[in-house]
Amino acid sequence: KSDDDAAHHKQLVDDDDEFADNLARKFGVYAGIPQPVLPEPVPGLPPKQATHITVGWIEGEAPMEDSDDEEEDQEEHVDDEVSGGVNGRLSADLFVYAYAESLRGQKLGQEGARALAKVLSPRLKEGHRGKGSGGNQDGVEPGACENVTKLVLRSNNLHLHGTRYITQMFPKGGLPLLQVLDLAGNKIGCTGARYVAEAMSEPRALQHLKVLDLSSNVICDQGGYSLASGFYVGKCKKLETIKLCDNWMGSKGILAVIRSLSTQPYKKLRMASLRRNRLRPKMLKRLRDDHAKWLSL
Repeated sequence: KSDDDAAHHKQLVDDDDEFADNLARKFGVYAGIPQPVLPEPVPGLPPKQATHITVGWIEGEAPMEDSDDEEEDQEEHVDDEVSGGVNGRLSADLFVYAYAESLRGQKLGQEGARALAKVLSPRLKEGHRGKGSGGNQDGVEPGACENVTKLVLRSNNLHLHGTRYITQMFPKGGLPLLQVLDLAGNKIGCTGARYVAEAMSEPRALQHLKVLDLSSNVICDQGGYSLASGFYVGKCKKLETIKLCDNWMGSKGILAVIRSLSTQPYKKLRMASLRRNRLRPKMLKRLRDDHAKWLSL
């Protein structure tokens, strides 16, 4: 019997070895088997392959690019006043990251947000300045990191103006594939919420958005009304998760948001978190009893 067991064990080991050998040959591990050939790099693509990038704001340094032409210097200076780059620069040249999928901000502040929005927004090519595109994209250069699907600017001190810079880039075509927008902890207030709502209402902006996080942003009832107006427009039909917890909304603002999210466009909605707002206990119980399962209070 011991001989039979040994033979059986040897057969199992041989079978395992044969399977491993065949698998190794399949992937070209052994000599004589051609190795997989990687595709040739596409001409013009930058060498950096990072998919997750963190960018910050360096104060007191000049912009990376300087123009020799006096006229162009003046024009660039005007652009900088509008979109950043005067009192500092971003910590990374985002144009070299063609494969970026996730972009995280670190201590950007309002000036950093302005510079970031400028870099991420499409712009007119040279020779097309001052000419309207008329819907024609031939004269427009895409912004940096146009393949990014996740933008995390949590706790970057954006406040009101920083939020405006970021949200205004979306209707211009910035980050057209964005799925996750995290602006939590930036004290954007009711006016910042209105900027987000206006961006959501634009036909070309945030079409693929799935997750929106506006937690801890001092948003009151008026901000809730603005967000509800943006939701009622129904352009962001792919929304799955909305986080508005730790804000200052009362019953009226929360009701406005809930009713807007209960409309037809938001069939894919899985969770809307409105926890730790200023909701009275009676209204809290009523909403928990009467509303959809996606509501988190």
